[in-house]
Amino acid sequence: MASFIALEWDSRQARVAIGHGQGEVVVVEQAFAVALEGGEGDEASSRSVSERLRAAFASRGLADAEVLVAVGRSSIELRPLVIPPAPEEELPEMVKMQAPRAFSTLGDDWPVDFLPLSGSTTQTWSVLAAAISPTILNQIRKTVTDAGLTLGRLVLRPFAAASLVLRSRKDASGVRMVVDLLADEADLTVVDERQVMLARTVRLPAAGPGVDQSRALIGEIRRTLAAVSNELAGRKVSQIVICGTSSEHSSLQAQVQKDLGLEVALFDPFSMVKTTGEAARQSLSDSGRFAPVLGMLADEATATTPAIDFLHPRQKPPPPNPWRMYTLIGLTATVAVLAVAAWLWMDLIDKDNRLRAAAQKKVQLEGEMKVLKKQAAQVRELDVWSASAVNWLDELAELSRRAPPAEDFRIAIWLVNVGSNPGGSLQLDGYARSPEVPLDIGRKVTDARHHVRSSSSKEDESDPRYGYLFRQMIVVDPKADGDAPAPAIPAKGTKGGAP
Repeated sequence: MASFIALEWDSRQARVAIGHGQGEVVVVEQAFAVALEGGEGDEASSRSVSERLRAAFASRGLADAEVLVAVGRSSIELRPLVIPPAPEEELPEMVKMQAPRAFSTLGDDWPVDFLPLSGSTTQTWSVLAAAISPTILNQIRKTVTDAGLTLGRLVLRPFAAASLVLRSRKDASGVRMVVDLLADEADLTVVDERQVMLARTVRLPAAGPGVDQSRALIGEIRRTLAAVSNELAGRKVSQIVICGTSSEHSSLQAQVQKDLGLEVALFDPFSMVKTTGEAARQSLSDSGRFAPVLGMLADEATATTPAIDFLHPRQKPPPPNPWRMYTLIGLTATVAVLAVAAWLWMDLIDKDNRLRAAAQKKVQLEGEMKVLKKQAAQVRELDVWSASAVNWLDELAELSRRAPPAEDFRIAIWLVNVGSNPGGSLQLDGYARSPEVPLDIGRKVTDARHHVRSSSSKEDESDPRYGYLFRQMIVVDPKADGDAPAPAIPAKGTKGGAP
């Protein structure tokens, strides 16, 4: 995970913060201060700053790193501008045209950036324009380069501190003033809602015995409050936020609140970040002075564009590339053709799958139809067979009615032979009093459906009541529709059929 390095210095001290982002959380790995001699204004002190920064960074293995640098308000020119109504993308060109009239010393090579405050295509634009002298920019760049570092951004120190304060007050409203105290100067930044409206850097008397910096600071705050009232059409600051902890500025907090009658809050910059490693183990005596570097770090780690960046000022968007438009149209058409082709292909696949399923279903149904037809044919055959089949119980009953009297014969065995066709045969094995009895049975049962195929008899004494053993085969034809039972033939000497 890439880490970012934020750097800012004044005449006494340089402050550095190193960290990275974890979503919306800013993780600070290192935060340290480097004591300096001289200020950032002259060439000799720039060499001294570079040497001390190089030594401090080298001891931490941070040589040849890209850094975010903040510059104080006293090193730049800041002017409010009024721009006629226009689209926002036209503002960079309009600010460049109007800036020379607002900045008396502005040259063609001065970097200019701006912050839109209000306005639209139908309303006048109010912007806050900032310009920096190429001489100062080159001094800062040389200081950073001589320290073995690379300049990545150059932002305004008061704006960076205000950005961090605004992160702690996402739902805050009204006008407030952010006070960032350094060794012998202070940044006074006025914020309306979530927008920086005014920024001043004031010189303070050098700290020492008998020197009351608080009085000087309160006087500067009072003058800034009056300027705010003029700038904001009578609106007033409702709260003053001092960067630092109670151990640093509790007495200043009480004094400002007493003298100005305003709500005064303390803001610990490290409360907005998560510290780890070296930063979590150390305790900084002047933590309030780290608000600008932590603000730069938080903006970069969360991909928030700084309000003012002299290395990357706002530019007019480049004109649309017609080839890009043609390429986009071509890509859109290609995507549309591919989408239609894909839809047609999927539709064909779907129809093919449905046809395959229908063919399989047809084969399945044809197979089932064959089985059903075969079963229907079998049922019809069974119906035909059943309709013309012989009811053997009826046949036996009919035989009983037609047969001679019971005293003339006895049936020992009767066998029914049923073939594959309707009808069948009845085999009778029994005993008779005389050889004429079987012949008489045959005569009595013979009709259109019954006839005797064979008949035989022989003497037999196994049953003393009957003297002959006989076997007779009677063929029974299938019953035709409309056939009625044959009438019973009475036996000799009886009035009805034999049992």
